[in-house]
Amino acid sequence: MIRANKELDLLRSYRRLMRGEKGRSGLLHHFLTPAAGCLLVCVLIWGVLLLRNSSLSSLTDDVNDWLLDPAVTQQYSEAADRQQYNDSLVQALGQVQALTGYDADTGALRFDAQSTSVIDIPGYVLKLQSLGLFRKVDYTGYTYEDGMYVLSLNCILQGKETAE
Repeated sequence: MIRANKELDLLRSYRRLMRGEKGRSGLLHHFLTPAAGCLLVCVLIWGVLLLRNSSLSSLTDDVNDWLLDPAVTQQYSEAADRQQYNDSLVQALGQVQALTGYDADTGALRFDAQSTSVIDIPGYVLKLQSLGLFRKVDYTGYTYEDGMYVLSLNCILQGKETAE
């Protein structure tokens, strides 16, 4: 037999229906919120990096403009020329300091010749004699120190008489 008095509780059905939709939207909300948060953080980081890159690019452009300024390049070339002149003076001073002695009374000049390769002593002495600057050229031998061959020379300049 069919029961005709079936109770319909529409309010209860409506509440169940609403709880089910809330559950579905809550589930969707549960997955979308972290993704949206991550996206927001990534966009913020990208914006900060974009601003930082822009400021660094501006700073780099300023430095490049300064480097290409004609006044700066002129100052740099003057400084490089001065440095080269100073280096030549230091080298000349080193050569002067390499002289171990000059006696103006006798015309005797004592110095050390240095080379990284083996010195051809007889050839070197003959070249010094052939210059015509020295009346007498003597050498005491050579030593090997710190990767350099050092030849000790004693030369008497032309025109000076010595008390031998």
